[in-house]
Amino acid sequence: RRGRRRGGVLPFITALVAGAQPCGGLACAQSALTRRQACATFGALCAAPVLPRPARAELKSYTAEEAAAACARIAKARGALKGAERLISSKRFDDVRAILTSEPVTDFETDCTVLVQSSVLTAPDKKDIGTIRRYGVGADVLIMLGGLSEALDNGKQQAAQEYLAKAIASIDDVLAIARTYNELQKSAAV
Repeated sequence: RRGRRRGGVLPFITALVAGAQPCGGLACAQSALTRRQACATFGALCAAPVLPRPARAELKSYTAEEAAAACARIAKARGALKGAERLISSKRFDDVRAILTSEPVTDFETDCTVLVQSSVLTAPDKKDIGTIRRYGVGADVLIMLGGLSEALDNGKQQAAQEYLAKAIASIDDVLAIARTYNELQKSAAV
């Protein structure tokens, strides 16, 4: 047959295990290693113990009370960010950075995770909110907060205002989803 290589993989492996250079897909004649020895050596390499996978944290299922508390903290973060609008207008960037590094805002990702992993939300709403690992409006908030931080570092007032407005709008989307559940209506109030 045309185009078919001679020798295959075994002679190539035999040559590699023996330390010889493979010659066009065939083992070199200098190799004193038999096919059986090559298979035994190569098989031992393949049978080497596989490192165990790192343990993955199991998803915790949060209660409705924990979800309500997380939702209340998200609403507080929204309030803190809403207060940052006038600070950006007056170019008080250090005060805005202080808000971004304060507790209700820095805990947004954790609170969003608690909300998504709670037993309260349905699967479609969990997908809509998402997290940084699974894209959704929760990830939008985190991305916009990162953009806001960068705009503040660069002293770009207009960009900072735009990122802040988008972050607040995404938080509003998260809270709007939460308000559809009786267990979360009070804590999601803005």
